[in-house]
Amino acid sequence: MPPGSNTPIDFFSTPKTASLHKLGLLAKYLKPLTWKWGSGWRNIWIVDGFAGSGAYETGEPGSPRVAAVWAREEELRRGNPLLRCINVERDPTCFEHLQRNLAPWKDLVTNLSGGFADHLDEILRRIGHDPAFFFLDPFGVNGIEMEVIEKVFHRQNSKTEILLHFSDKSFKRMAGHSDESDGRSSVAVKLGESKLARLDSVIGTRLWRPRWEGDVPDTDAAMEATAELYLSQLRERGIRYAVQIRVRDDWEARPRYRLVFCTGSPHGVELMSDIACDYERSLWDAGHEGTFDLLLAEEARKRGDGALRDLIHEAGLSAGTASRQEIIHTLVPRLFGRYRTSDYAKAIRQLVQQGGIKRASWKGIEDSEPLEFVAPTQQSLLGS
Repeated sequence: MPPGSNTPIDFFSTPKTASLHKLGLLAKYLKPLTWKWGSGWRNIWIVDGFAGSGAYETGEPGSPRVAAVWAREEELRRGNPLLRCINVERDPTCFEHLQRNLAPWKDLVTNLSGGFADHLDEILRRIGHDPAFFFLDPFGVNGIEMEVIEKVFHRQNSKTEILLHFSDKSFKRMAGHSDESDGRSSVAVKLGESKLARLDSVIGTRLWRPRWEGDVPDTDAAMEATAELYLSQLRERGIRYAVQIRVRDDWEARPRYRLVFCTGSPHGVELMSDIACDYERSLWDAGHEGTFDLLLAEEARKRGDGALRDLIHEAGLSAGTASRQEIIHTLVPRLFGRYRTSDYAKAIRQLVQQGGIKRASWKGIEDSEPLEFVAPTQQSLLGS
C-alpha cells in the first residue's frame, strides 16, 4: 500500500459521510427489490463480494449486516427464510470480525474467506437460477474487472442485479493523476503499464486513455467522461440499464465514487431512480437549510415539472398511445435520478388537465391504462 494509507480493517473504525450515504442507498433498495422479485423462489440471494468487517467499531452496520437484518425481517414477516446472504472477504482480520459481527444471523448468512473472483464459480453454483443481487464494494478497483461483471450478470435464465462501487480516487491514482501525494511522482505512476492495463480490464476498453495522457487540465471532467464510457461499455455487453449515482459528502462536493447500478429490469431502474432522486434532493436541502436558496430550489423544481411535462408529452405523441408505466420506463433511463415516479404521475395528471392527454378526468389513472396523447390547444404546456 502507498505510504500513509490505511489497512482494510482501519476503514471500519468510523464510517465516513459518503459511506453512510452508500449504506443508506443500499438499505433503501433491498426492500422494494425483494417485493419486486416476490415469492415463488427457492431463495433470493444477496451477495456481498467485498464484505469487510460487517460493522464499524462505532456500532453502525456495514453492508453485510444491513442485508442480514433485512433478511431476518423478511423471514419473520413471511414465516420462512426467503433471503440468503453470501459474504466474501479477503483480509484475514476483517474476515474474523465479519464472522463475529454476523454471528446472530449465521442461519441466514454464509461467509467465505478469500477473493471474490476466486469464489465466484462456487457462488454461482450455489445460487443456481435463483434471483441474486450482487453488491460489489472493493477497496480500489481490483476485483470488478469487466469479465467478472459479465460473468455475474449473464447467468443463464436468471434475474440478476449489480450495485458496484466505482472509485474516482483509485482511478485517478492509477491513471497517474491523483490529487493526493502517495510518495510517488505522477510520471512514475503513469509509467506503471500494469496499472493502466488493470484499468483497461475494468473499463473494458483502452478508449479512456487519451483523456488522461499528459497534462489533464480538468480531472473532474475527464472522470465524468470516463464514467460515461464505462456505462456505455456495460450496455454494449448486454446490460440493458447501467446508470450511476454520484456519491459525495455534500451537494457541492466532487464525487468520492460512483455507485453503478446494473439491471435488465425497467422496474428495477425505476425503483433505483426514485432512491437516487431522494438522495440528490436530500443533499441539496441539507446544504441549503435555512437559506434563501431553498425558495430558489422550489422555483427550480416547478420549472423542472414543466420540463418533465414537455418530455412526457413529446414521448407520448411519438407513441400515440402509451400507459403511464410505459412513459416512465421510456424516460427514466435518460432522466435517472432527476425525478421520482410520483413526479411523472403528477405531470401526466397535469397533461390531462391541459388537454395534452385525451381523457375525461385526471383522477384514477392506472399504471397500465392506455393514454391517448394529443396536441394541446394551449400554445405552450409550460405556460399553463
